[in-house]
Amino acid sequence: MNTFLQQFPPPGQHRLAFCGDLMEFTLRLSHARRGQACLRTNLGQASTARREIIREAAEHQKRLNEDWFDIPMTPVDGQLYRLTLPLLQTGHFEAKALFLPEGAREPEWPDGPNTVINVHPAEYCGANSLYNAFVRQFGR
Repeated sequence: MNTFLQQFPPPGQHRLAFCGDLMEFTLRLSHARRGQACLRTNLGQASTARREIIREAAEHQKRLNEDWFDIPMTPVDGQLYRLTLPLLQTGHFEAKALFLPEGAREPEWPDGPNTVINVHPAEYCGANSLYNAFVRQFGR
């Protein structure tokens, strides 16, 4: 059976976003099957991730990745699942869609690494000034 899964944004891609943006994730199956699609992510879990980083640095405790969780995706049809999330926290996050076929214990994943999402404060996306200096105009 062909278990081809296609995620958007694609696995391995790096995305820059700002607080208040919405990010849509989709997962397309090669053919219709019964099961549930989810997005496994640490989006929205910045405080948990930071707490683990501090414990690792200060107390030499191994990170447990407690900031990861699954968010169910909404089926659009038998092959397409969709999820739109608000980006409400600044930080470095990752996400990847999965499909758990009905009756299976192990999820299926699209090929490739996690999608990386870097969320910056909203004020970084506007009211910025750019300057150009054409050095050729200032002499030899």
